[in-house]
Amino acid sequence: MASATPVIDVVATGVMTGVITSALLYAVEFFRRVVVPWYAGLIYSGVEIAGEWVSESAPFANQTIRLSLRQQANQLTGVVTYQNQDNENGAKEAVRVFRASGDISDRFVCLRLRYKGRRRIGIVHYLIEVVGDGRAMRGFATYYDLVAEKIASGPVMFRQVSAEPLHD
Repeated sequence: MASATPVIDVVATGVMTGVITSALLYAVEFFRRVVVPWYAGLIYSGVEIAGEWVSESAPFANQTIRLSLRQQANQLTGVVTYQNQDNENGAKEAVRVFRASGDISDRFVCLRLRYKGRRRIGIVHYLIEVVGDGRAMRGFATYYDLVAEKIASGPVMFRQVSAEPLHD
């Protein structure tokens, strides 16, 4: 019986250590995911560009580009939709949807787009500047041209149509 007490003490100590470690890991993760973004948003003093944006001109002929952006301090996420006006004999899909992530520094926006589907190649990078009173953005897109099968670039202009993003 005397030898059972040290075993119980060791098991109890191990269980308590595991519980304390789990609580510490949870607290660190909560701080990293909740407190730090909240504080960053609190002290962020830059321009807010969250919302719905539409292309005014694009390097992509006969396409409408819609950016639906969410902003947490200087971090950007969202969904970008390319809608083709003509399909050129099936060379392009009528609608392509991309996930967007990026950041804003001063008035410069850097967005990285990845095609949502895994069956197609799709990548676009935007370097754009917020201009005027903050309801327009102008810059350049670098992208993989599906028709020409090469990397290309061209100017792009967006105007804000809503301060609330339509997509998550």
